[in-house]
Amino acid sequence: MTKFPRSPRRLDIIFPRNPLYFVTFCTYRRRLYLANDYVHASFIKFAQRAQIDFGIAVGRYVILPDHLHLGFSREPSKLLILAIRSGNADSSIIF
Repeated sequence: MTKFPRSPRRLDIIFPRNPLYFVTFCTYRRRLYLANDYVHASFIKFAQRAQIDFGIAVGRYVILPDHLHLGFSREPSKLLILAIRSGNADSSIIF
């Protein structure tokens, strides 16, 4: 088996350094909580804070009554886990 001194060149083409992510979040038991102005305003504030604090840019998103679709990208130097932890702590809504 041959060991490569570095990654093969083609991997840079297949795996970009700043990929786009597509994520779907669902409410607990698919309850219809999300389609209202309060949730939309909270999501916008969270997305703006993610850009400033963590270098994560939220692109297109769709908020439906029981789930949310969003696309985002991040600066390569930032850790994705920080945004996920922040999302759990700061954008949670208790009903």
